[in-house]
Amino acid sequence: MAYADILVPNCGLTSSEDLWVMPDVSTIILGLDVYCGFENEFNLYTAQNEPVDSTSYCQTLAINQSATFLDDLVEAIADIGAPLWLVHPEACVGQFEVTLTKLLAMEAADMQLYLREIIKGVAFQNGYQACFLPKPFEMQAGNGAHLHLSLWRGHDNLTTDLPPLVKHFMAGILTHLDGILAVSCATVNSYARLAPGCWYKP
Repeated sequence: MAYADILVPNCGLTSSEDLWVMPDVSTIILGLDVYCGFENEFNLYTAQNEPVDSTSYCQTLAINQSATFLDDLVEAIADIGAPLWLVHPEACVGQFEVTLTKLLAMEAADMQLYLREIIKGVAFQNGYQACFLPKPFEMQAGNGAHLHLSLWRGHDNLTTDLPPLVKHFMAGILTHLDGILAVSCATVNSYARLAPGCWYKP
């Protein structure tokens, strides 16, 4: 995987790319740091396109059945210095969640790309396929990529006490939610997961 900023001669960085806009936005929020934490959910399939297990939420059997893959995954995540928070089985068959500790917004965005590639690569090395499709099964829980946001000033988490500044920050997200969904839920399948009653097993 090649990953780099692309410079256009006589133009510099093109502002249409999200990762190039983010440093500018972070500069505007003077004195504040935006931290992000991603939860990554995915299904693991065998070479025969079957889920690796038929367990449910946090069952140890799922860990036992995929122990080699999970050990390799944790080791690969540690190799790139990513701050792993947890790994656990999720509610759908063959489903796992990998969550990293919060990072500064730019670093979190970069790490999210690396993490997805690592999960897919380690799965392939173990003879599996990792699927991040939001709703692979109609009658099972779907896969999310939940994003946790917080505003910090130095060592103080402003999000905890909800001062006016943080309320404005939250209001801005709600105001622009339609536009955010266009980017964060960019496939038709995403909305199969967002329908009422479709988060977990019916």
